[in-house]
Amino acid sequence: MRLTPQNIIKALGKKGSGQVPPNNLYITNDSRKVKENSLFVAMNGKKTNGKKFIKQAIQKGASAIISNEKLNLGKKIWVLNHKDPQTAYGKLANTARKEWDGNVIGITGSIGKSTIKDLTAAALGTNEDVAASPYSFNNEIGLPYSILNAKGTEKYMVLEMGAKNPGDINYLKKIAEPNCAIYSFICNSHAEYLGGIQGVIKEKGSLVSGWKEDKSLVISSKNNHHREISKLSSGAKIIKWGPGEQIDSEEIKLDKYGIPSFKIKHKNKTYKVNLSLPGSFQVGNSLAALSAAINFNVDLNNAITRIEKVKPLPHRKEIHEIRNNGILLDDCYNAGAKSTKESIRWASSISVKRPKVMILGDILETGNNEIKMHKEIGKIIKDNQYSQLLTVGNLAKHALKESGIDGSHYQKTDDLLNDLKKYDFSAKVILVKGSRSIRLEKITKKIREIFST
Repeated sequence: MRLTPQNIIKALGKKGSGQVPPNNLYITNDSRKVKENSLFVAMNGKKTNGKKFIKQAIQKGASAIISNEKLNLGKKIWVLNHKDPQTAYGKLANTARKEWDGNVIGITGSIGKSTIKDLTAAALGTNEDVAASPYSFNNEIGLPYSILNAKGTEKYMVLEMGAKNPGDINYLKKIAEPNCAIYSFICNSHAEYLGGIQGVIKEKGSLVSGWKEDKSLVISSKNNHHREISKLSSGAKIIKWGPGEQIDSEEIKLDKYGIPSFKIKHKNKTYKVNLSLPGSFQVGNSLAALSAAINFNVDLNNAITRIEKVKPLPHRKEIHEIRNNGILLDDCYNAGAKSTKESIRWASSISVKRPKVMILGDILETGNNEIKMHKEIGKIIKDNQYSQLLTVGNLAKHALKESGIDGSHYQKTDDLLNDLKKYDFSAKVILVKGSRSIRLEKITKKIREIFST
């Protein structure tokens, strides 16, 4: 969405120096995205310094710059000085949101947010109807980026909202001002920073705290944590999916890759659904997305047709065939205790008679019980009769020891990468799972190179 210079001045309380552009401005913090009539927000990130790219941004057509340093860029460039460009970015995103009169749907929870985000966006309409967070852009930079990169002509905006520290959700809430919330599964993800499971519930629940009847909330009828969160809303319209609710599933069947097909019942009608996403838990994710469609009176048949086309995101339950009828299950984008257990069982359910191998990286940010949790993972791997376990990091070794099965431990991903050729993965089912920072995508890429069909 573009903003007028007048709206920018009002949002930031600053007139700036240099020539104020006559046209509405496209706003971005990514110099690679700059085009004519852009406002480039020069942020200091953990890995990059936005001020280094100001010259490049101007060369590409930027006519305005936000920086925390006073700059002399000539009279033709509008310069707005702000002590915290990241805060300024959020204020501009909120201004754009206020200028837009569509529905904002906030997706939060612990695991499955990105998938529910994609399913909800599809359920609500086409790309012309719906703007959505790209990838997993769900933090204090990613969410404003998602808003400011919308065209502004859509009917809906589906925004993923993540939290690592207390107050993160409330900050994003103030920027996005959602009028509908959908919750994914709640667990101990980021519990280390949020204060255990009750801290997670409090933080995630802050999205709907104080909501009244003009807003809506989509939850699972079976999830106790969802019910706790719903009590914080003080009167929002609550839409439940699951047994005994307005929308539920039945006759769930899984194909050879664990991709579900099922039937939905709604208002005495039955609908068939054939997903493209593997995992029986995707049935619940789909019900959450379709509940949003029902809430906004979107035709259910059309919504189902669109969600059936949603494919896995990169490194999220991607299925690759490898040599001699083997299968690589690339689920290494991130990991929590529950999602890891689900993936272990998913791989087991589709292995048939093939040996199963798991490559497990550390599962991080899970609180004080991290060693116990890794031991539980090891027991589940053993119970599901995996033949081999390779582990990476400081914690995953506890899973290997507990499993008691054949395997090896590596301190770093690159150590395993250098050793990978000594393992024969052909004719086997290989599951790769671990937290984002372990970077196991290096492993899945190499396996595909070595064991390609």
